[in-house]
Amino acid sequence: MQNLVHFSQAASEKLQELFQTERDDALKVRLFVVGGSCSGLQYAFQMDNTVVDDDTVLIHEVNHNGQIYSIPLIADFISVQYLKGAIVDYRIPEGEAEGRFSIHNSSIQIGCAGCGGGMGGGY
Repeated sequence: MQNLVHFSQAASEKLQELFQTERDDALKVRLFVVGGSCSGLQYAFQMDNTVVDDDTVLIHEVNHNGQIYSIPLIADFISVQYLKGAIVDYRIPEGEAEGRFSIHNSSIQIGCAGCGGGMGGGY
């Protein structure tokens, strides 16, 4: 389960920055799937400090400027099956001041013919 989700270097560094800003030892990143795209499901995540019985808890280690940081991740029982192999990235679109996270998983084929999309999402 340790390789459930992969993070780009940019996403890892941004998460580490957010955790340093929040300074809440109980805070974790909750990754989950929700209904809503044309395929019926899309990825989402939020900062959360609650862990329930059916959650999977993982630690993502970030190497930022030679220092190792641990970022706790949580996912509910249902979402874990859709998160296997997902990649979390963080990018700042050209011409924009704010960046955004995106989660994509090419191993889950739930896209639709109309948009050509699979399970993906930006946050």
